[in-house]
Amino acid sequence: MVRGGILLTAAVVALCFVSTASAAGPPTVEQFRFTGVDAEFSAELTAGCGFPITVNADAHETHIFFSDGSEQDLIHYSATFVVSGRTQLLENDNFRILFNSSGLFVSGQDFRLLAPDGTTLLKNRGNFSATDSGFTLHGPHPSFTAGLGYCDFLTLSS
Repeated sequence: MVRGGILLTAAVVALCFVSTASAAGPPTVEQFRFTGVDAEFSAELTAGCGFPITVNADAHETHIFFSDGSEQDLIHYSATFVVSGRTQLLENDNFRILFNSSGLFVSGQDFRLLAPDGTTLLKNRGNFSATDSGFTLHGPHPSFTAGLGYCDFLTLSS
């Protein structure tokens, strides 16, 4: 009889976990893919840098929305930056963003600029987090700390 009680209790506990999990529901997954000229980013850089720039992008994003309101985004982004008909700069980013009640957390290689020959010019790596109380960097993030951006490298290489 004790064994039957233990099995019945285990079955009820398991049923509660299954009911809770199914009540919470599976996460919602959205995919986004873009390949082509990023007209908005091209216009933004052209205005900011002061010379015509065309950004050819290949972006793939997966957004996972959980029932508790949290979200996880997986982002793969590659781009070429063309000035005067020549590729002057490459970008290759791969990172994960977590949004939850505590704030924002980003990990991976969130920003990497390369010369046309593949030489790394600038690379953020590690992670960073942002909450209501501030912004914390973990690992080298020269794009944040040195203030270097696209125009700096496009000017140097053009």
